[in-house]
Amino acid sequence: MAVKIKDNKRYIVGEKWVMEKRDKLVPVVFAGFTVAAGFIGKAVDMVLNGQTEGQSLGMLIWLLLPLLVSIIIRVTNKGYYEPVGFKPDFAKNIKIYGIALFIYPLITLVSTRTAYHFKLLTVGELDKTIIGAVLVSAFIKNIVEEVTWRGNMVPFFEKTGWNDYLIYLSTGLIWSCWHIPYYLFYIGIDDSLKLKTIISGIVVMVLWTPLYVEVRRATKSFIPAYLLHVTEELIASLIFAPIGAYELEKTYDLFMNPVNGIIPVVFIFVLGMKLRERRISQK
Repeated sequence: MAVKIKDNKRYIVGEKWVMEKRDKLVPVVFAGFTVAAGFIGKAVDMVLNGQTEGQSLGMLIWLLLPLLVSIIIRVTNKGYYEPVGFKPDFAKNIKIYGIALFIYPLITLVSTRTAYHFKLLTVGELDKTIIGAVLVSAFIKNIVEEVTWRGNMVPFFEKTGWNDYLIYLSTGLIWSCWHIPYYLFYIGIDDSLKLKTIISGIVVMVLWTPLYVEVRRATKSFIPAYLLHVTEELIASLIFAPIGAYELEKTYDLFMNPVNGIIPVVFIFVLGMKLRERRISQK
């Protein structure tokens, strides 16, 4: 009997070791496919003829492959059945949803009113020809993204036992690096601006990540992160040039652009860290 108990304990320890190794391997697999998704898509587009820029099969692969990989991970691994977060639970999290829905519009209001007061804002015309495409991107593309990033990726990384800062950094880097092929191949950015856009995108998204992670943790839902993502994208695309009607003076734009200006980005980062402090104090 003693031998059996010992063997049983050895089996349990061995199973735990395997599970821990798996939990550390899953993020690596997910990250590899995610970062490669856009390049795989570009390879497909190079083989196929007649692909339309912004509507190609390759771009669809770029968008959907990380979600498909996350579904496969959930289906094939025991213990990966936590809810993605389709239940919003608005009543218990009204403050979090208020932050998610209004923080970018409030920053935009402050930024544009200040710019207008100091004559640092030029008002042009909205490019109405692509409003539909912007709305589809904001509302449909971003639900795919947030189900993938905050609905799946963040829970995968939480299983590693890493501390909050490492989770913020790693998930922020994966999220931002997934966009690299998008900037390189899919949206027609001028070659001279591609490197600047990539670097700026990585820095901005890594600093955004604590807020996106913490609203997900507070509500156990990806939906507040989705609201953040939608409002950010609508502001960037429909209010400011080159599509929107507003254009900020160059130096002011660097510091106070509501989406990627230095001060708003730092503010979003600090807000995320404050929500982390709030979560820890409530434990």
